[in-house]
Amino acid sequence: YDDDTYEESKPVAAKIREMQTVAAERRSRTDEAAEARRCAAQRAEAEAALQVRRQEQERRAQETFEKELIERKLGREPCYLQAKRQGYMTDFIGMKRGSCKCSRCDFYVWRPVRMNS
Repeated sequence: YDDDTYEESKPVAAKIREMQTVAAERRSRTDEAAEARRCAAQRAEAEAALQVRRQEQERRAQETFEKELIERKLGREPCYLQAKRQGYMTDFIGMKRGSCKCSRCDFYVWRPVRMNS
């Protein structure tokens, strides 16, 4: 044990402690920044999922509304009621028709319209 060596090592030890403290602070700052980025990404992902769910709910509500509107519009027509009972409708030449082109109707509804020539 030498007093001169001990005295010489004090400033070096203080310098090393200071370097370690700076490195620890830098490491904690980068960890905090990474955690903040992770949280922001999770929040953005959750918001995007919520937005998708809302859009899906709005789409379903719109489809339901349109279907109800069609039901109310066509619900009193005898040809529609017959087609609903049968599950299909015949067109003007007697062919069975499946689903409608608009893909909102359950089946094709041919409503005869008198055509004047």
